[in-house]
Amino acid sequence: MDGAEARARVPLDLLITQVGEGLLEVLSGPSSVEVSGTTVFGDPPPPGSLVLMVGLDPAGPATAEGVRGLRGAAAAVVGPCRDEAVGPLVAAAREAGVALLRMRWALAWTHLFTMADDLTGGRDAGGVAGDLGGVPPGDLPALAGAMGAALNRPVLLVDTQWRLLAYSAHDLRTAGDLMRETVLNRIVPEAEALPQMRRELLRDGRARRLGRGASGRIGAGVLAGGVPYGMLWVIDGEAPLPDDRLELVERFARLAATHLGQARAVRRRQGELAGLAVEGGEGAAGACRELGLDPAEGLTVVAVGSRADVPGGVLLESLAAHLEGYRRPAACALRGDTVCLVLGPRAREFAADAVGRPRGRRRLVAGVGGQVWSAEELPRSARQAALVLDVLLGRPDGPAVASVDDVRTEAAIGELRHLLGDRTDLLVHRLPAEPWMLAWLEAGGDYRAAADRLDVHPNTLRYRVRKLAESGLDLHDPDVRLATWLRLRLAHRPSG
Repeated sequence: MDGAEARARVPLDLLITQVGEGLLEVLSGPSSVEVSGTTVFGDPPPPGSLVLMVGLDPAGPATAEGVRGLRGAAAAVVGPCRDEAVGPLVAAAREAGVALLRMRWALAWTHLFTMADDLTGGRDAGGVAGDLGGVPPGDLPALAGAMGAALNRPVLLVDTQWRLLAYSAHDLRTAGDLMRETVLNRIVPEAEALPQMRRELLRDGRARRLGRGASGRIGAGVLAGGVPYGMLWVIDGEAPLPDDRLELVERFARLAATHLGQARAVRRRQGELAGLAVEGGEGAAGACRELGLDPAEGLTVVAVGSRADVPGGVLLESLAAHLEGYRRPAACALRGDTVCLVLGPRAREFAADAVGRPRGRRRLVAGVGGQVWSAEELPRSARQAALVLDVLLGRPDGPAVASVDDVRTEAAIGELRHLLGDRTDLLVHRLPAEPWMLAWLEAGGDYRAAADRLDVHPNTLRYRVRKLAESGLDLHDPDVRLATWLRLRLAHRPSG
């Protein structure tokens, strides 16, 4: 079987759907025709191929003549053009017996060729997700770059809470204050993040001009089925985008909604993988590989919580968006109201940045576990991170980030507390948790020192110790002292 016969035959309407229905428009011919390959105009087209009319002006006579010579092909795609130029092209397509499609906006031909060729490259068309709008599904930075190139302007994608999701590659020195501050801080400046503006943009997804001159920009809500996913910002500057191009911004916003939907699906999968990794076991190594994390470089679990009782779901969304803003996999697993992040090298530095970015009174804190070099050891790092987080949450005015080495003693006491809490059968759990017992034990059995600390007479303590011994609890026994001290020390742990 030769290469042409091995290629998949894909219905044209399915190919259009996979690319993104907002990008390609059928001008003539049945959309049910099957496509068996993708080629560029120039050589005789293989039978059943999709021909991209690269380098030809759709309004020029050479394009119509080229379409007329495509007999045997399935369809032809021309670049964006005015409706007045469509007539000769449609007539030529009908004469050649091919379907005719038009790109709705200028997008790199290489993007379209790669996407179409993937769909018809010998794979099962029913199982191919395909690129959307010329970039891989869910690849928001690539999408922002493509939109920025098409508009020749800086582009920002933010979520509904103004957090940066992606931006086009432009020189920040010339991109304007809004672009520069948003990229550097990973969030839209507070002065620009107005609730009224957000409500207006997310109401209908229409493009709106906001500001003029150097501070001019265009905003459009990113919605899918009426559900708000985020906002698209185009930095307009001194040379405003023509009014007839605002519709293009709205189309980009609709395309972004598709990608954000794909990104959310990817994020859910990454959350499942992060959960498998944190739990360890047989699936941990495979989960790390799929997440792109290499245990040989060192892995660390970071546990993030809030001193302000932020719901876990809100915290998870915020941290996942932060990870994606740095083009890292959203390796976040939710455990109650705690989010566990699986990170590679420089985990503490990244944790400090993540908890320091959000605005408002969230008061995020992060416990950093120990670094490990195998996926099977991740549960140990996760346990350490959780213990450190407990220590930080018990210190209202303490640091926002700490590692297990910073608070090893407090973390060890916390671990003992958990262990004893799981052993209700231990003798020490039936002891009264009275402060005088802890004071006497911590004074090393010195009655006078303990009495001074408690402001009682030493004989009072002697009497109490003797009565305990008569009941079967001899505090002069080293083992009894150890077990009793642990119980009492944990029961009277300082709260801050």
